[in-house]
Amino acid sequence: MDRSTDTRERLLAEAQRLFAQRGFGGATTADIARHAGVAEGSIYHHFKDKKALFMACVEPLVEEVLRMSSADLSSARSRRDAVRSIVESRLRLIESNMERFNILFAEAPYRQDLYEMLYGRMFLAWGKEFSGSGLDILGSGSGGRPVDFLILGLGITTVIWTTLNFLKLRGKSDSAEYQSIPAISREDLVDGITDFVLNGLGGGRGACENA
Repeated sequence: MDRSTDTRERLLAEAQRLFAQRGFGGATTADIARHAGVAEGSIYHHFKDKKALFMACVEPLVEEVLRMSSADLSSARSRRDAVRSIVESRLRLIESNMERFNILFAEAPYRQDLYEMLYGRMFLAWGKEFSGSGLDILGSGSGGRPVDFLILGLGITTVIWTTLNFLKLRGKSDSAEYQSIPAISREDLVDGITDFVLNGLGGGRGACENA
């Protein structure tokens, strides 16, 4: 890696960390440059402005999501296998991109460009996982209504993201209230979300999952 590329990568890493911690408004270019160990002017050598740096932090996540949405689920033996595979892949993605997801969820309500990125591209792409590959994974919703895949994708992602952040906070807290909540394993998390998608609030394993 040459010096210019190394500088850009350090700027991206520190910008992503500070944007996740402080938000777009709270993370200054001076602080980003200082943490990256470079002059503030280096930012404008690699990025047009602070917004361009900000978008460069989150855009790779969208590209990864779009690649994932084309996954082939035709080998799934049941609806449960297909949904569980999607939940597992979503969990891996969020685990490895927590800072980026923290940025998106925190900033999207206030920034139209991020809103369109999060809802207009990512969640619609994830909906294709459930409706694509010729699989009728979920059938119809309540009363025979079509399943809203945007809501489904948003719901699954939000549950995973919120749970991972809670578990992180729980691990750092000495609060008896937090510590009294039972720990949840990765397998239990995946199974719980899968059961919820297939069977709703009733939980458990219903007949639809084996269809």
